[in-house]
Amino acid sequence: MRQGLRRGAGTLAAALVLGLLTAPTARADGQLADAAAALATPGVWVDDDYQGLDENMVALLRARYERADTPFRMALLTERNEDAAGLASQLASLVGRPGVYAVLTEWDDPLSDSRDSSRGWAVSGVPATVDDIRDESVARAGINNGNPLLTLVDSLDGDLSAQLPTGSGDGRFLVDPAVTEVFPELTEDLLAETFAGVPELRVALVSGVGGPSDAAATAMASELPADGAMLLMQWETSDFSVVMGSGRELASNSTLESLVGGIGIPTVAPDAVPHRLAQLAAALGPDLVGLAREGLADSPLYVHPAAGDGTTGPARQAAFAAALGEAGARAAVLPQGAVAAQLGEDSPDAADELVRSVAEGGDDPLAVFLVDTEYQRVDEVRATGDEQFAAAADRARYSGDPFVETALTHLLDHLGADVPRTPEADGADGADGADAPAAPAAPGGSAAAGPAGAASLPVGVWIGLAVATLGLLAPVVAAAATPRGRPHLAARALAIAANRRRADRMSAQELGREVHASAAQRGRNGQDLARLEKLLRQLPDTGGHPAARPVGQLLGEYERLREAHAGALTRSEASLVRRSLTRALRRGTALADPREKRSRPS
Repeated sequence: MRQGLRRGAGTLAAALVLGLLTAPTARADGQLADAAAALATPGVWVDDDYQGLDENMVALLRARYERADTPFRMALLTERNEDAAGLASQLASLVGRPGVYAVLTEWDDPLSDSRDSSRGWAVSGVPATVDDIRDESVARAGINNGNPLLTLVDSLDGDLSAQLPTGSGDGRFLVDPAVTEVFPELTEDLLAETFAGVPELRVALVSGVGGPSDAAATAMASELPADGAMLLMQWETSDFSVVMGSGRELASNSTLESLVGGIGIPTVAPDAVPHRLAQLAAALGPDLVGLAREGLADSPLYVHPAAGDGTTGPARQAAFAAALGEAGARAAVLPQGAVAAQLGEDSPDAADELVRSVAEGGDDPLAVFLVDTEYQRVDEVRATGDEQFAAAADRARYSGDPFVETALTHLLDHLGADVPRTPEADGADGADGADAPAAPAAPGGSAAAGPAGAASLPVGVWIGLAVATLGLLAPVVAAAATPRGRPHLAARALAIAANRRRADRMSAQELGREVHASAAQRGRNGQDLARLEKLLRQLPDTGGHPAARPVGQLLGEYERLREAHAGALTRSEASLVRRSLTRALRRGTALADPREKRSRPS
């Protein structure tokens, strides 16, 4: 996965002799000389054509190296030279100052779609050795253990390790100053505000912590109370990894990790960190059922802050609340993952119990929309009331973006109630909701009319446009319909489409009966998806081994199955998901089986 450090092929003297016998190109000389001139002070020099690290990674390296007690200098070159350690030694000689020197070089390979590369280190005048660097790289092997280019600083200086939160109170949050410099929105104030209602949570958001791979998490989890949790986030290559620990009274580590890091290998992009932290705060904070019940006592609509779509704000929610009240209906929008973390593993019975608990104290029918915050959509609906209301609520989950706006619009539309006009339709320019797009038509409804002059175009023009469009699309459609070595995926796609067409032709009563009849199978599918995710988490680090491709394929299959499960309503749809899940579980079990041929280094 991450490229290992390579040692030099000989001593510095041998490298210099080789340099005398084989003169490097002028471009290579120029790069190394430019790097040496720019690195009079610690930092990172990057050739304009270097592609191996993204700009966030380079920025983090610069911010971290500039703060380090041990001087670090790094040159990112585009020279064809597999002796990067020799280049690092040359760089140390050219700069002539104590410190740790790194050279990462890459070059085009005509026989490969990706560049070839090499990296090497040199140490001069500081209490560290190349063996120390190699040990740190080995400690970072595996998944979500940090990036050695960043963790090496802490392994030598110990500055972040010494500050890791290990208790409650004011010192329970740590944000690396280098992280805040590169991502100004990620601060200790953000953590304090987000987790104000979660006193027993410890969080470290850092560029990288050195030492043994589990040392940081072990220290943070030390003497964790039964209702306590810890969260360690450190930079990998292009995003933050997520590692959690939790007390026995809370949800499992994997459940909590998925709230922050998503499904599969838990990682989170820097711009998504505030939103994902809000999901964790919702799961660890006050009782969501109680909050929803209290909110519905004051209004026909309750939207939990962690379940919002970022567009449908308070004023727009108030308009929908008024419309729901006039229709004699209620709705609650809750974060699905946080609800599952509080109530335990989800099942049809648990979901039905959830809506009954939320509905307590009110007589009007209630729709509870459970939001998948990773995919930003309504993933599940549970309702009280008659069959007509239940069918309207279930159909409303097929919503677009923004999902709160469209789900509530579809619910009111299926109930035959008036939908509140958008601010654009009223000519309003208020800040809240004014920029929201007009609500789309309900599924099966007519689309908005096109430009005013469209209807006046001659019929011949329309025919010509249709023929031209078909001519352009036919090759694309034909190519897309061809299985190309994956016939079971093509067959499944056709079966899903056929099942969806049959479901669309059903009446509300027929669909309601199908949803009820398929509930048990969909519940088992949900449990099998959880088993598959657990298998994926247990798969060994494949590194550069050929087993990496099957693991990647299985991750992709898991994503497709999760989508299919979320959209399954009828018995045929649930059965189709079941068959595919059975195949995926067999593949996951085979990959998780430790075999010598798979465990050997590649």
